[in-house]
Formats: sequence, C-alpha cells, structure tokens
Amino acid sequence: LGFSPTSETGKTDIVFALLFANAESVRTWKVSMASDKGSQKNFTGTGLGLPSTITWDGRNSAGAIAPQGKYKATLLVDYGSAFTAGKAASTTFILDSTRPTGSIDVSPDLFSPMESGDTVTITISATTALAKLDGWSMDIYEPGGILFKSFGGKWPSNVVVWDGKGFDGDLVVSAEDYPVIVRFRDEFGNEGNIRSTILVDIIVTQTGNDYLTQTT
Repeated sequence: LGFSPTSETGKTDIVFALLFANAESVRTWKVSMASDKGSQKNFTGTGLGLPSTITWDGRNSAGAIAPQGKYKATLLVDYGSAFTAGKAASTTFILDSTRPTGSIDVSPDLFSPMESGDTVTITISATTALAKLDGWSMDIYEPGGILFKSFGGKWPSNVVVWDGKGFDGDLVVSAEDYPVIVRFRDEFGNEGNIRSTILVDIIVTQTGNDYLTQTT
C-alpha cells in the first residue's frame, strides 16, 4: 500500500475514509500524516460538515514533497465533555518519491552474430528505495537513431537474449554501435531509465569455400 507524489504513471495521492462515532457530538478533529521523521501534514476541522474522506498529495505543511518512508494517518477526535476523545490509525503505507536506478550488462562485449545463431545476452539490474520493481521496456536503435527492436517484461524477469535481428528480420550491420535504452518502473509508477550500447563486430559469413565480410 502506498503512492508516489512524483509518479509519472501511478497514484500521486492517497485517500483515507473517515468514520466518526457520535458525529453529532464532535467538536474538533485532526488527521496527522506522520513517519519516523515526525508529523508532516495535518488536516483539521470542526464538527460542522464532517468529511467522509481525506486526500493527501504527499506534500508537507510547507508545500514541499514530504520525506519518503513508511507513514500512518492518525485521526484524533475531540468530543468535549460529552465523550472521551477518540483516536484511530490507518495501516502503514509508503510514500516513495525516488526513481529506480540500475545498470545494463551486455555479454559478450563484442557481438558477432553468425548464421550459426550466435546471440547477445542483455541483463538488466535495478534497485528501488522502498517500492517493489514492476515492469520494464527495452528499445534497441539503429546507429541512425531509428528504432530497430523492442522487448518488455515484468520483474523478476530481467534478461533478454537477442539474435541481432530487427523487426523485419534484418541482421545488425557489421562494425556498428546499437544504442540501448531501458525504462523501468516501480509499483507506484516512479520511472527510471538507463542507456548502454551493443557493439557489433565485423561480421564474416561463409559462402561455399569463401568467407565474406559484411560491409555497410
């Protein structure tokens, strides 16, 4: 359970349902959003027009993004002399405002696709501060910047084995560099991206008794 106020694709706020016992006797109420770093945001009101929900956008009382961490929302209700003050707390939830980070490992370092079916293995590593990793996408581009091949998946799957062929079945060009961009996101929609390059070796193929070097 959680959210990210900086998310590109996920929940940017969190909503709490409020239930007041003896609503007609409520004098004042307060909902506090607090972590181990203390209270970050308070919502207050009187017994007039009691809210049924409270929405928090993850900002503190000064309007800045609150520190990320594990939070609880606590409701305090003052009934005056009519009843003992009431208190209730939510389950723990996460505020996560950090993008995932990671790296790409390409093996072998120099890709030599042959008719025998040699492949290159691309391994994605990623970490997050609090949230679980969710999904990822990988785009491989031609040297001129045109999209050549794409892959995608869900964690923990993080390995692509590529035969060097593009969308139309064409093989990579000899002695060229193919940029790789991986975008990944966590469960709350925070997104990160990393870049690498697949280096293609000089491609030599055999035709009969002859060996031919692929040229651009």
